[in-house]
Amino acid sequence: MLVTATLMPPTVRTDDPYRVLFEHLAAGAARCRLVLERDDVIAAEVIDSNAAFVAVRGVVPHLLPAFTRMRASGRPESVQLRLDARLLAVAAYPVGADEAMCVVEDLTARTELELESQRSQQRFEKAFQGNGAAMVIADQAELRIIDVNPRWLELFGATREEVIGRTAVELGLISPQVATARIAQHEQFPAGHDVELALSTRAGIPLTVLASAKRITIGGAPLVLTTLIDITARKQAEEAFAVTFNASPAGMILVDAATDAVFAANTRMLELTGFTREDLVGHTAEATGLIRTPARSVLLAEIARAGRLHGVEVELACKNGAGVWTLASTEMITLAGRTHRLSVFTDIAARKRFEDRLLTQHAVGRGLAESTELDVAVPRVLEALCRGDGWDCGAVWLPDARGQLACAGLWHDRGDAPELAAVTRAAVLAFNAGVLGRVLASGAAEKIVLDPARGPHGAAAFSAGMRCAVAFPILRGAATLGVVAMASRRPDQAPLDSAELGLFDSVGRLLGLFIERTRAEVSLREMNSELERRVIERTADLETSNAELQSFTSSVSHDLRAPLRAILGFSQILVEDFGEQLPPEARELLASIHAGGTRLRRLIDDLLAFSRLGRQSLRRTAVDTDALVASVVAELVPGRELGDRLALTVLPLGESRADPTLLRAVWTNLIDNALKYARGQPNIVIEIGCDVRGTERVYYVRDNGVGFDMAYVDRLFNVFQRLHAAAEFEGSGVGLANVRRIVERHQGRVAATSEVGRGTRFEFTLGP
Repeated sequence: MLVTATLMPPTVRTDDPYRVLFEHLAAGAARCRLVLERDDVIAAEVIDSNAAFVAVRGVVPHLLPAFTRMRASGRPESVQLRLDARLLAVAAYPVGADEAMCVVEDLTARTELELESQRSQQRFEKAFQGNGAAMVIADQAELRIIDVNPRWLELFGATREEVIGRTAVELGLISPQVATARIAQHEQFPAGHDVELALSTRAGIPLTVLASAKRITIGGAPLVLTTLIDITARKQAEEAFAVTFNASPAGMILVDAATDAVFAANTRMLELTGFTREDLVGHTAEATGLIRTPARSVLLAEIARAGRLHGVEVELACKNGAGVWTLASTEMITLAGRTHRLSVFTDIAARKRFEDRLLTQHAVGRGLAESTELDVAVPRVLEALCRGDGWDCGAVWLPDARGQLACAGLWHDRGDAPELAAVTRAAVLAFNAGVLGRVLASGAAEKIVLDPARGPHGAAAFSAGMRCAVAFPILRGAATLGVVAMASRRPDQAPLDSAELGLFDSVGRLLGLFIERTRAEVSLREMNSELERRVIERTADLETSNAELQSFTSSVSHDLRAPLRAILGFSQILVEDFGEQLPPEARELLASIHAGGTRLRRLIDDLLAFSRLGRQSLRRTAVDTDALVASVVAELVPGRELGDRLALTVLPLGESRADPTLLRAVWTNLIDNALKYARGQPNIVIEIGCDVRGTERVYYVRDNGVGFDMAYVDRLFNVFQRLHAAAEFEGSGVGLANVRRIVERHQGRVAATSEVGRGTRFEFTLGP
């Protein structure tokens, strides 16, 4: 339509739709009369234009070359040029012999828009790739990963090759159920949403992250940009706080400092006061009336002054109207960004007992820390626990291979109960038998009154004077590893209180951790023993193989050299004594026999040298690599008749730590190969140097020789493997095998890259 409009006849009516289009074009349009001088356009006169052309009228003098080309070809001409800081696109169309239509479009704004789009893309890329938070772009339909930033790869322990194009479910980072829920959330909240997620790294390590998702569109495709902030440590700290809070043997209450609302109260606090959680949580601390003496305002003033409260005697109100005296402490803590008062109330009457139990727990921990074996640790732990908590004897019971409970160690206060100790050591109890079986199954402590009817073991304890017993689990996480049982002569029927349960839980978990550690150490020792045995066996096998190889090598050396000397000697005598009597063809055959024998002798020598390398001791010392390479070059280059064709460059190599003799063999083989395989080039270029990559020095020899096909590079360093015919290049195929063996004995590596007809680069390292 644009071309048609610009080519309209000049006599068109004013109500013609093409004229209307011409006048209202966004681009400037004009009809020009061309002034010619011979075949060149030297001027152009605007004879008709639309309103938009006024802004770009100054472009006409710059179009004369385009008009000239248009007249010469008879075809439209397009150009771009700058006018007053504007970028203009001009299309010129021929109209008759001396007229032209031109359409001028201002590209400045569009170009600036494109540049701004590019800058915006670059800013996004910089923000995405350099962000300290993990970021991932995935398709909305199934969360297939499109791109991730470096922090995401670091967080999940993955590489880009592993994750791009795969879903988080396929990678094992998220469960299918959570993935389905996430897709639904993306559809439900197109403007974005935040959620806390439980994920896993590629290694299976659990992570907790705060995920902030936002829908975006790239190339018309609906995608989701998710920012992940690792809150694992914070979550673990919160969980640890919750565990500590609820397991504390002291009463604890958490109050929002801004609203005075009770946020949480632990079990012990409810026991002390008789209130339920519903009586406290959600109400203001003032409304609960918990504080009797001193006045609550006095305590709050001290907290405001000192920032805390420490060791103040406080009488708490109980639900039944009574009061309980406690030792109170308050600390200001921050949870989820809000300040709280954490108050701890300890029953003063039970304080001494609580302190004793803390000392007991410390003694248990010290006994475990000073022990390396379970049979040593158990009596120490039992003695500390029984003496500290008032029990007369105790035993640790662990399941055996058949699942039955057996005594793993015991302790008793007096030596007047030998029968009980003997029965305990010999007893093997069914998995679900009695109180021990119940505790093992439930993972909960239990206290009982002893009587003669409680089986043989219970009867023996009763006969020894024991009247009550307690059993609690040995825990490792959620697993119950065994049971600790203790008995006392006192007829105590009082139920276990929270302080005792806290002590038992702590000791049970300490024991569980110790048992798991000792089992792991035993397993590790067994594995080390098995590994050591295998190493001894493999070493013996290797020594036998080396001895057999040495014997074989000596045999080859002796058995092959003798007939080979005869072949070479007699063929030489035959040539020297009877050469003139032989026909030319016979002399050629003798020469071939002698050449083949010579190659065979070199092959045997190289094979023996390769064998000796495996047995030669390695003596590493500081080596002046520059001097060593210079001496090797001085030996190899003269006599090769390379003339001015050779351009050999040796860059600084520095000092290396290696066996000088073996290192010389490496350089000799590599430089000799470079000279040999490049000798057919009109200009031979060889470079010897060293690249420093981090803390590693990589030595190299590069030539412009015949090269080889990299498809066969795996064969290059094997014995007798040659990639070129022996008729082209002499050699036995053992040299590079020697290089690899020497480099590997130095704990280094050797590699080669090449291209047929373009030369080869050998490089090697010498290890730490």
